[in-house]
Amino acid sequence: MLIKVKNILSSRAVLIIIIIFFLLQSAWYASSIRYNIPPDESYHSHFIDYYSDRSIFAGPVINDQNSNFTLGDIERTPNYLYHYTLSFPLKFIKLFTANQGVQIFILRLINIGFMVIGLAVLLKIFTLAKLSKMQSNIVLLMLCLTGMFVWISAAINYDNLALPLFWISIYTFLLLVKNLKTKYLVAFGLFAVATVLVKTTFAPILLILTAIVLAYKFSYIWNMKFHIVAKNLRQEFNKRNYALWFLLLIFVIVGGLFIERFGVNAIKYQSITPYCTKLHTEQQCLENSVYKRNNNQQKIAAGLKQTDNSPVIIPTLFTSNWLDLMYGRIFFYTGSKQIQPSVSANLVATITFFFILIIISLKKSKLLKSDEQKLILLITVMYILILFLFNLKAYMDTAAMFGYQGRYLLPVVPFVYVFLVLLISNVYRSSSKDIRKILITLVILLTALNIFHHAPPLVFLRSTDDSWYTPRTKGFNHSTTNILHKIRLINKNQLKYTD
Repeated sequence: MLIKVKNILSSRAVLIIIIIFFLLQSAWYASSIRYNIPPDESYHSHFIDYYSDRSIFAGPVINDQNSNFTLGDIERTPNYLYHYTLSFPLKFIKLFTANQGVQIFILRLINIGFMVIGLAVLLKIFTLAKLSKMQSNIVLLMLCLTGMFVWISAAINYDNLALPLFWISIYTFLLLVKNLKTKYLVAFGLFAVATVLVKTTFAPILLILTAIVLAYKFSYIWNMKFHIVAKNLRQEFNKRNYALWFLLLIFVIVGGLFIERFGVNAIKYQSITPYCTKLHTEQQCLENSVYKRNNNQQKIAAGLKQTDNSPVIIPTLFTSNWLDLMYGRIFFYTGSKQIQPSVSANLVATITFFFILIIISLKKSKLLKSDEQKLILLITVMYILILFLFNLKAYMDTAAMFGYQGRYLLPVVPFVYVFLVLLISNVYRSSSKDIRKILITLVILLTALNIFHHAPPLVFLRSTDDSWYTPRTKGFNHSTTNILHKIRLINKNQLKYTD
């Protein structure tokens, strides 16, 4: 029986079903959720629209921002490649329709396409890391049952381009460490630079990976005679390796954009992200809601410091609150409206957490079987640590928990799932028959409970109402809610949301 189940879960048919499941969910949310409910969607769509109204020959560099200050500074922001890229399909869409609803829906579909590419890259990484087809399919299914991954995929958000680029950077990094070839080196550099031009917060982890690559390259050259290295390099370029030359050309272009933005910002403004008031007036900057919020909170924090009421950091309490917020904002909706976890969902999550701790204690043999798995673990731990420290510093500076978004963990959530699947597989293989039966029973039970309480469609329909839906999808969502209510998969308005 277990062999049959394993064969089914390993099949290509299951993989196709998972991808279709992801596409159906994403398309449903893209058509159902009103504009600007997804996180920062208004900002991203207006920035894309700003670029789309410029001449195709104007390029990505903006030297004359004299309006649109609700976007904050867009002259020297390093996060612009996503908006510039999507401005081209928007230009094309505008040739056929001026309807904003249609434009938003098509841009959302393009974002879903970006994430499909991301899923394909993850499969490549899993293969390189020597996961079985069954393990890869299970991890992919777990990701497609992760609320914010699916919801953000169906929105206009720069994460949808940043995530695939980041995963491609990891893939080329793993290839490079495995086989030091120039094409992998150029590809890693290209995608790493492109990633930070889409979303700067990836810079620290990619900088660490770059340091590892450079150290590895230096060690390789050091251990070989220099003229042999130079000869191998000439041979690579002398061959009709058009792919390498194309990658190099794109790298030069993207590298130029990187220098123009990061290099100039660092030299001229002593910061890769210049403060808004270094380029515009205070009044102009205050038109941006994020700047206004941060500015007000910094004044509050400064006042607290003057009265010796600065926030006291209790490490265990802060970590507990951080984990709780991350859980709620990965599996439940966070945007201009937020869905809160139910008491029963929190209970299931807590039980699952302790189950994982028990599984870790039962591990008897070596968990990581390849260098790629070890490197992925290193990347995952470093990324989570960087995000945690960044949030901690922000809390100390502002005395408020701003930016605690579960979606910021999405870059490594698939890898967390990888190690969870490897861990359960490891304990299963090293256990007796009786322990295996208990383990399988508990895994099936907890899987069913987690799907019931955390599956994106069920969470969405339990807690949303007409204020969430586009006019054309109200009827469908009401009918679906009634059907699921009759078969007791959901209770109406079981969860709460806040505006």
